Amino acid sequence: MPSMKRAQTGGARPGYPESPCIRLCVLDDNKVCVGCKRTIEEIVAWSTMSGAEQWALVRKLADRYGNAD
Repeated sequence: MPSMKRAQTGGARPGYPESPCIRLCVLDDNKVCVGCKRTIEEIVAWSTMSGAEQWALVRKLADRYGNAD
């Protein structure tokens, strides 16, 4: 996962990761956030995902973007 500050959410719920949001919410031409690197669909779905789904997305983001900012 890119090294970045996380949104201040008061902490993740037990079993859930913290949101990848870093409050740099700008979509590029491909509808991908330049801050957290999630697609608009992933951003919209985040709050309704199970903990397992959120962890899977966090791993997918790490695979998708490696450790580069």
